[in-house]
Amino acid sequence: MHRRSEVQAALNAAGFAPAPAWLDSAVARHAAKTDITGCVMRDMLHADLRESSAPVLQPNHSELNAVPLGRRVVLQMDTCVDVSESAHGQLEALKRGEPVRATRGRVLKLKLTDGAQTVLGMEYLSIPALTVAVLQPGLKIEVGSSTVIRRGILMLTPQHTRVLGGNVAALQEQYRPHNVLERLLGLEESEELRKCGPTTAQQLEADADAEGAPNTQQPQQQSQQPQQQQ
Repeated sequence: MHRRSEVQAALNAAGFAPAPAWLDSAVARHAAKTDITGCVMRDMLHADLRESSAPVLQPNHSELNAVPLGRRVVLQMDTCVDVSESAHGQLEALKRGEPVRATRGRVLKLKLTDGAQTVLGMEYLSIPALTVAVLQPGLKIEVGSSTVIRRGILMLTPQHTRVLGGNVAALQEQYRPHNVLERLLGLEESEELRKCGPTTAQQLEADADAEGAPNTQQPQQQSQQPQQQQ
């Protein structure tokens, strides 16, 4: 219990609020190691806060406006989009295989979670530490108590935002930039069409057109009959 208390104190000092069951399991897993605190800290950085953390945001966070956050918290980034650039242009660049680059004057919109509720964070002032390399689903960031909330959105600044690192392997596919931009643009394909592939999908469309063809030609044939009788 003494070692568990030490680990919890270290995590709390870093801004984390580990869930009791998750912490018990992590401590037991590394009980034989010398640097148990460091091992659990690394686990926390790569764990999904939905499983490893207790809630830290106020339940009515979405209703808050023009007030400071009020406490230092660690949040997890699920998705990130540069709203200063065209979403369509970003998607096309990814499809061409072009690497993601940080643009001058970018404004990042981050989808963040404390494990219990999801909130938005806006890069109000440029945060150099949020590099392309670290912006992976599951990234942990520390948000300072003086961070201003406007209409439920965290206005992130370099003075009150610290990048802790980490990522969550299980979130990489769901929240990869290509998928996020497609959802943003409403371009998701149905699961069935994804399985079919482009050739089959095109065939289905052609078949549907063919089925509708007789209905469009029927009235023309009827209109020509009186002319033939004359």
